[in-house]
Amino acid sequence: MRCLVRPEKLKCLERAKRENIEWSSFITLNGGKDYKQVKEKLEEMQQKLCVYCESKLNESHIEHFKCRSKFPKEKFEWDNLFVSCTTDDHCGKYKDAPKHTKYQIDNLIKPDRDNPEDYFVFLPSGRIDKKSCLSKTDMTKADETIRVLNLNHTNLVNSRQRVYKDYYEIFTSLNESDEFMIKDETRDFEFSNIVFDMMNNIEEHKSVIDSVLSVITGEINSSKN
Repeated sequence: MRCLVRPEKLKCLERAKRENIEWSSFITLNGGKDYKQVKEKLEEMQQKLCVYCESKLNESHIEHFKCRSKFPKEKFEWDNLFVSCTTDDHCGKYKDAPKHTKYQIDNLIKPDRDNPEDYFVFLPSGRIDKKSCLSKTDMTKADETIRVLNLNHTNLVNSRQRVYKDYYEIFTSLNESDEFMIKDETRDFEFSNIVFDMMNNIEEHKSVIDSVLSVITGEINSSKN
């Protein structure tokens, strides 16, 4: 989960809200063009990654952060919409499945309002955990977000573990490369530029890679002392 900057709301949502239509009708309205416009705008905001698990959006749906059954008046609120993957095992569909434990919406981290980086740490094992420095309220939000979205599902843990291992090796090799055995200031600049280019081309689990980079940067700084 990454911090998101939400663009301006779309007129088609305001129109649907005024007409008080059902969400199912909105999906097919104007031949599905309005729904498609909303979905594409959300995907752009999320860099085509699931809002919760950061997997590639091969199959996806528009997710209501506040579910429609409990908050019907919020179904066309732009700030309530994201795009989630479609698996039943975690993320949006898991969150609001009737069989799962209830939750308080205020106890969930909302990535266009809260910065998930302030709450979570990604471990080499692939698991996501809360940071130890949090207040009691923020600890509850971190724990509940992980639980309600099932972010430590085995498939996600395995996927993040692979990404963590691969990029730790990449960044370590890059840092130790002969190309960077030069003056520290230039070396740091070159390293930062290469990492920046790499991050722009990474397809999923960017938060995991941010964590790896933080670890590597700490190791680099320690080696200078």
